[in-house]
Amino acid sequence: MAQTMPDSPAKEQTRKLEEALQRARAADAEVFDVRAKVRDLRYLRLDALRERLEHVVAENTLAKSFLTLRTIPGDPPRLILDECSHIVMQPDPRTFAFIHDGPETRQVLIETGDLAAVEEKVADYIAHRILEISRDAGSEPAPEEARRSAGAGPLTLLLFWLFGTAMGAVAVYIYLLPEILGFW
Repeated sequence: MAQTMPDSPAKEQTRKLEEALQRARAADAEVFDVRAKVRDLRYLRLDALRERLEHVVAENTLAKSFLTLRTIPGDPPRLILDECSHIVMQPDPRTFAFIHDGPETRQVLIETGDLAAVEEKVADYIAHRILEISRDAGSEPAPEEARRSAGAGPLTLLLFWLFGTAMGAVAVYIYLLPEILGFW
């Protein structure tokens, strides 16, 4: 008859370690699954916002020319609006953060869980960008430029007249100077 020998303490410790590793792997897999689901949830919410924004800019060709409106997967996923602004779901999966990256600063324009509020803020941003591009193209002058191009005031005209008269007198004097001094 074969007698079963009790496991040695080393084998018992190895078996316990293997069981602990299996539990840790299972827990890690659950955490990974939860993170993947949260990432997918963030991506889906950003994609829903993208679809709503596409309807906002559908009729405006100028807005279509500078907007990207692309949802990028990653951690965290992003909705890219243009070259300097994007939306992420941060700090939690229910909160939209509309971020504008300037030359030296990063500015959070709105951080809220309300989809309609984000859509409205993005529409305002797009409207301001359209005006900025129109001004740069010269089709719509800036208020300050419009005021300047309205015409010169009477004081400016008087100063130009006096300057022109003085320059004319100097030119006549230079022309007549050799004759007055007797060089000819």
